[in-house]
Amino acid sequence: MTRLFFLGAFFLMFTSVFSQSLDGKNAELLQKINDYRKANGLSAIKLNEKLQAVAEAHALDLEKYYNPEDKKCNLHSWSNHGKWSSCCYTDDHAQKECMWHKPKEISNYSGYGFEIAYYSSQTLTPEMALNGWKSSKGHHDVIINRDIWKSISFQSIGVYVTEHYAVVWFGVEE
Repeated sequence: MTRLFFLGAFFLMFTSVFSQSLDGKNAELLQKINDYRKANGLSAIKLNEKLQAVAEAHALDLEKYYNPEDKKCNLHSWSNHGKWSSCCYTDDHAQKECMWHKPKEISNYSGYGFEIAYYSSQTLTPEMALNGWKSSKGHHDVIINRDIWKSISFQSIGVYVTEHYAVVWFGVEE
């Protein structure tokens, strides 16, 4: 089973950028996203320490506590097992505030975040996640700034891959 989710078009402001290096699946996912963006005439997105912390926290939380069979709470949901407010993010976006404030709540980021998340019951590879997002119009639009994302220029990103989940957070400031 595969599940894909993204956070709607809400403008955000980020105030801090930190360039760090990644390794393993995280570095591979970031490279694949940036290579794909370049192939579509877009610039690469710089890694941001604060968005990276949010991506890591959420991917690890999903891996440990999320039930992929849950039909009510989607992949933007957060457990009550961390230093953040928990929420059941539903497809009607009733808990949108819980999601939008995660960058500030987790990493003291001053703005909202754009998140895409991916789940696979198989051991996940960065290529599987990117291909899954590319096959979903909403996710694909986020990655390549198309449709409602056309006027947004992503300047920062955080990525994290676990055994079954991949999480990417996008930001508009460096």
